[in-house]
Amino acid sequence: MRLEDKNGFPWTASIGIGWIILIVIVFSGAGYVLLSVYLALWIGYKSRSFGSLIGFGISMLAACVANAFNSWHRHDIVVMWLEPLGVLLFVGSTFLLRAEIIRYYRQSEGWNIEIGPFLTLFFGAFYINWCLNPATLTQKDTVTSLNLK
Repeated sequence: MRLEDKNGFPWTASIGIGWIILIVIVFSGAGYVLLSVYLALWIGYKSRSFGSLIGFGISMLAACVANAFNSWHRHDIVVMWLEPLGVLLFVGSTFLLRAEIIRYYRQSEGWNIEIGPFLTLFFGAFYINWCLNPATLTQKDTVTSLNLK
């Protein structure tokens, strides 16, 4: 199975943001995690750097261990440290994913893709996926080729 479409973009990049948000709502947030992991797999296979994928895996492992301790009705120091650690690792992995995508396009394609850190912090994989949308990229190329600044 290929992780990209015929143009080399992830399959989710050509889907509208509204559909992705609907899928995330229907699957109770699991779609957001799957989108993040999918984008990490995609860039990992393209650039051979799997740092963000490893980070997402460790953050999900921390969340699973914290949930296991919660289900045993043990509210101790393990849960107190693992839950925030899992969230911080997930956010950090999102920024690592952003950096891997920017680095890949700079080195392989020769252009700087713009993925802002502020919107990445608040919207994460949604925003990164939207930045990879082929329609969005062609609009940016049109504006930059006219040198309108």
